[in-house]
Amino acid sequence: YSSLGVVTSTSVGMDRRLGVIAEILSELLGLDAVYARNDARTRREVGLPTWRGRLIGEAGPTAQIDEGGVRFEVDVIRGQKTGFFIDQRENRLLLQRYAPRGGRILDLFSYTGGFGLHALAGGAAEAVLVDESDYAVEAALRNAELNGLSGRVSAVRSRVKEFLESARERGDRYDAVVVDPPALVPSRERLSMGLKTYVAVNAAAMEVLEPGGLMISTSCSQFVDAGRLRRVLLTAASRAGRRVRFLGGVLGQSPDHPVDPLHPWTGYLKGFALAVE
Repeated sequence: YSSLGVVTSTSVGMDRRLGVIAEILSELLGLDAVYARNDARTRREVGLPTWRGRLIGEAGPTAQIDEGGVRFEVDVIRGQKTGFFIDQRENRLLLQRYAPRGGRILDLFSYTGGFGLHALAGGAAEAVLVDESDYAVEAALRNAELNGLSGRVSAVRSRVKEFLESARERGDRYDAVVVDPPALVPSRERLSMGLKTYVAVNAAAMEVLEPGGLMISTSCSQFVDAGRLRRVLLTAASRAGRRVRFLGGVLGQSPDHPVDPLHPWTGYLKGFALAVE
């Protein structure tokens, strides 16, 4: 991220080489500091200690980046993953291209405002960002200000389920909705329960969409493949009493998150763009 590097390790062997890796990255890329984010769930699952902190350099943990003309502040210590969800880059840019001009956007599980701010950059008039994290809401408002969009952004700290229930009761309607939840199926044992949650949140999101509205829905769970997500969306549409059309093919992760055919789980991110009648 700009002049900051971030590394993450999931093995004892790589842990022992983090210092050397940080020095090489710093020299090759001219970085001011390199941080480690070794706090992923996969480390806990294999019994590795979790921690986050600076490996080398003196710079603080925040940097500004530019993504398709939209600026974001990234905090590599307080933020999720390595500070930003780079894997969704191409899908955010897709929304920027197809956002309804003059429309109202609802960005659910919005984190620091990625989808919503890109929609505004594409011509939408207003974005409502919803996340239950204090940090995410504060960061989203800073990013809106960074782009001169504060007057067109509302950031709401709320659980998505509760927000959608209230929105439906108020009769709120949106021209585009993004549903980008965390992994609702973190393990095979939770598949059935997680799929029910995916259906519920997508159905509720469809209920607040204007007829003909645009929806982007994704899943980052390795246990939910594209076919299963497609069936989830069809079930959600039936429950919401809406008819959907799929626009284009399966959405995936950015090219800097390559998929290894020998390890299918590396293709964890999938999604669809839909027109909801």
